[in-house]
Amino acid sequence: MPVGLERCVVSEPLPSSFWSHAEIRPDSAVAESFTADIRILDRDTWKVLAEIRGLTARRSDARN
Repeated sequence: MPVGLERCVVSEPLPSSFWSHAEIRPDSAVAESFTADIRILDRDTWKVLAEIRGLTARRSDARN
């Protein structure tokens, strides 16, 4: 479950289909959470369309 975000920049409108690249920050990965940087790329030109920095996600307990 996302719990934090440092920055999100969308440079251009996103097409219906694109590539993404996510990189987990090595010093952030622990059993319960991690922080990642994500880039959204054009499928043809590989141009960066959007960048998400510092997305922190925490494991959710799915008990009902």
